[in-house]
Amino acid sequence: MNKNIFDMYKNPAIQNRRGSWKIGDAFTITGNTLLYVTEDTIVPDNAVWIARTIDDSSPEARKRSLWGMVDWSRFDAEVLPNGKLWIANRSHHVMEKSEFGAMLIPTEAILRALLAQEGIEV
Repeated sequence: MNKNIFDMYKNPAIQNRRGSWKIGDAFTITGNTLLYVTEDTIVPDNAVWIARTIDDSSPEARKRSLWGMVDWSRFDAEVLPNGKLWIANRSHHVMEKSEFGAMLIPTEAILRALLAQEGIEV
């Protein structure tokens, strides 16, 4: 995971949405290696929760995924032909395909939209 994405995941606006650790949750310390919570895992205090980008396995899982955290009444999203995701804030009168990510992977675009929703610029 690149440093930019890791830094966005570390933001309290993301981390504070985790609630308690659940079996199967992914976390990292450095951003280089993902670890997963099992019944026997003792999660260190400096662990960074890596929310799934999209998870439709249950209503609770959907709410804990990045996609489920975004207030989609405030944003438009479009998957571009190159597989990248474009997300734009609906409150802007002119939405150019550069806002939040015409050239971004879906996870980064959704993280940027989620942080913007919280009033945090990245």
